[in-house]
Amino acid sequence: MSDYELTSVPQSERRSLWAVTSVWVGYVFLLASMMAGAGLAAQMPLSTVILVTVLANLLLAALASVMSMISFKTGYTFAVMTRFSFGLHGSKLPSILYAVIQMGWYTIQASIYGHLIAVAFELGPLGESLAMVGSGVVMGLFGIAGIKALEILSFVSIPAMVFICIGTVMRSAGDAGGWATLFAAQPQGDMSFFAAVSIVIGTWVFGAATTVADFNRFARSKGDAVKGAVLGLLLVNSFVVLCGAVVGAAAGEHDMVKVLMGIGLVVPAFVLLTTNLWTTNGANIYSVGLTLSNVFSVSRRKIMVAVVAITSGLTLFRPYELDAIFGILITAGIVVPPLAGVIISDFYLINKSNYPALDKYQFVGFNHNALIAWLCASATAWFIPWGIQAVNALLVAFVVYTLLMKLSGYQVFTPQQPTAQP
Repeated sequence: MSDYELTSVPQSERRSLWAVTSVWVGYVFLLASMMAGAGLAAQMPLSTVILVTVLANLLLAALASVMSMISFKTGYTFAVMTRFSFGLHGSKLPSILYAVIQMGWYTIQASIYGHLIAVAFELGPLGESLAMVGSGVVMGLFGIAGIKALEILSFVSIPAMVFICIGTVMRSAGDAGGWATLFAAQPQGDMSFFAAVSIVIGTWVFGAATTVADFNRFARSKGDAVKGAVLGLLLVNSFVVLCGAVVGAAAGEHDMVKVLMGIGLVVPAFVLLTTNLWTTNGANIYSVGLTLSNVFSVSRRKIMVAVVAITSGLTLFRPYELDAIFGILITAGIVVPPLAGVIISDFYLINKSNYPALDKYQFVGFNHNALIAWLCASATAWFIPWGIQAVNALLVAFVVYTLLMKLSGYQVFTPQQPTAQP
């Protein structure tokens, strides 16, 4: 099956609600979200954590729904959609940046999995290196195989993750003395309500603003695209964050793997970690392949073989030991959400909800208006660390791009001129 990295997904290849949603849900089911929930539970009562989680995921689901509707209507990947606003060559800059960030996360998560295997089985430095590289290679195989392989992986993994999470929550609540005891606890943290909302939004604003388009373009209807986005964030991400909050409140520990091992659930700990990281990382590398296809004139699979080889090799630098990498990636993530603001403005306001077929139009090389809006939004988020930085940057990009395009009347693409007959 083709993954249509440079063309619109035809109606004949659109997939069912569950097939599309399973990949997105598997991607969203992330251990980091559970840890974020546990961290919030150490700062505020569980009842407040519930309100924070629901509000944050409502905002995330709204953003993901808008991006999903655009990708459903056009059938294009996130990278291809940037051509209509940034221009043919201009779109390569955000595509490369997006791919580098995704590759960074892929490398870190593959190294984490290999490191934990080495620790569990008491492997030496050589064994750890082999485990990390092997993790990068095997995880990458699912992404190379394409959307169908990711569906199968998600079908198998999601039930296991759900049952383990529910079992761990029930066990933790029982060990803590029951639900009443957990909800009666009053942590003495000083985190504000909106700071907590920012943390939950920060866990998935990157995916909601960009990656969701690569999956939900396969939806059969606009309703399915929106349902998938909402199910993945409002329901599943809320579930994951709140599971982490309950377990963290009961155990006083934010590391879910340590909690599971601490209560004797060693096998479930590895099952949770394996299904969790593999579904997310497989989707990560798949999205990288789609994105770089917009940059280089090479097939997605050839690009992904090279990417998997590079990222697997980078695990040898043990990025799980380099806390600075996490900070760099989070900072870099500030410059990605504004891309969604530009695309939303360009699709709905500038082009009246219509992106034509790529082969019937010619594009300018660069759209300076999109670049200016992107830079202004990124600078705003960087120098004014107020509120939810990613959301602020998205809104600034939306406003600035709309104003510049309306005032300039600039045309990014025009119909191709027929070739003159000799």
